[in-house]
Amino acid sequence: MDKLTLYLEVVPIPLILGVGFFMGMLYLIMPANIRFYATFLIMPAWLVASRSPDLGPMQAFTKISSGLLFLLIALAAAMRPVPKRQIPGIGWIYMIGGLYLMLCLIGVQNTMDELVIQFQWLMLVAAALATVATLTTIDDIEKLIKVLTWGMILALCIPMSAVVMNPGELFGKLGRFTPWSAEPNLIGIAFLMAAPLLLYAIMTTKSNTYKLFLIAALMGDIGMALVTGSRQVVFSLAAAMGLMCLPLIKRPGLVITGAVLGVLVIPFFWGLNQDAVGRLGSLDTSGRLALWWEYFLLSFKQPLGLLGTSGQNAHYSMAVGAGAHPHNVFFEMLYVGGWPYLIAMLTVIVTGLRSAWRVWKVRYMYGTRNQQFMIHMLVSILIAMYLQGMSNQVIFHPTYAWSFLCVVLTVLFIALEREMPYVEEEYLLQFQDWDEEYEEDLNDYPEALPA
Repeated sequence: MDKLTLYLEVVPIPLILGVGFFMGMLYLIMPANIRFYATFLIMPAWLVASRSPDLGPMQAFTKISSGLLFLLIALAAAMRPVPKRQIPGIGWIYMIGGLYLMLCLIGVQNTMDELVIQFQWLMLVAAALATVATLTTIDDIEKLIKVLTWGMILALCIPMSAVVMNPGELFGKLGRFTPWSAEPNLIGIAFLMAAPLLLYAIMTTKSNTYKLFLIAALMGDIGMALVTGSRQVVFSLAAAMGLMCLPLIKRPGLVITGAVLGVLVIPFFWGLNQDAVGRLGSLDTSGRLALWWEYFLLSFKQPLGLLGTSGQNAHYSMAVGAGAHPHNVFFEMLYVGGWPYLIAMLTVIVTGLRSAWRVWKVRYMYGTRNQQFMIHMLVSILIAMYLQGMSNQVIFHPTYAWSFLCVVLTVLFIALEREMPYVEEEYLLQFQDWDEEYEEDLNDYPEALPA
């Protein structure tokens, strides 16, 4: 029995239609601008719930309806009453590649499940492209980041609720943190995404009360990430936070405060589960380097991936070994879509990272100092995303806010780079206006001129 059938047994179709109708009516009566941000407020919690099996019908409903959620985001972005930017042509490779993968998945085991997941990916891409089209100013991006931060705080309430309501099952699988039986590597992605957003909010808010709340949320988030025992989550989190903290070298007070909090908090979470946290110090790759080599060799036998094959597993090659997942987004792309798909997606990724670097270098031309630091933060997250992709395939799977944000940031930085000449022109005009004002002041007060 495939997963789709199982989910439909837990959540009957009439219930799905009823809830969908109610949400649709609520969606339509919202003002267009509020509707756009409201979808981002609920998205992280919705997707975290879909990773938590012990939530029962709630998990089944959120899992099966994640594609609908991205469709709502796409519609909200399209109907937002603001000028839209043109999507860079290279961004459409995500959509074309997604359609190509659907052809590759025809004939694999559990074909219907895999096609549904791939359709959800297409909905995610549509939502991401529509979002980039509507984020035309730095103020729009900043507001979305603030809303997304609150969305992540709501999402963190789900694993925290397991600490309160279901403490006996927190470390049920392999001695690692599994709130509501969520896989530690997968729920850890939520902790990874929340940390840099919370740190940015801490560094830019002026309210001391709000800052204390955010610091508590960040410490709890990092603690939960540690006890997942997931090295790819913790190392990617460290990369994002480390890159974000580079500007703090000039602000030693914040560095010292963070170090003190770390010294106090980390031992506490270490004491909760020493085995899980101690696992982070292991450099054992579990044979993944050998697996990557096997998938590389396999790619020459199947240069088009799974296209035209039948009976294959969509997640690992039975020729390599039962359950031998590549644990690498690039080798998974190579296995499923072959060299054409991998080369196409690498083109987008390399272009996105290059664009992010160029935008980062001229971040001083954008808005306020907080907004300039926001660009630094987003570049740090994007780098961490692709580093994390070296040990996990999440950034190309549709049931994660992390993968949605990855597509948004990649295409957004490509768009921002192409708009840099206009930003530079506007930036230089500011100095021209200042010079003209200075000359007018001198003309008004000629006695101020030097003799």
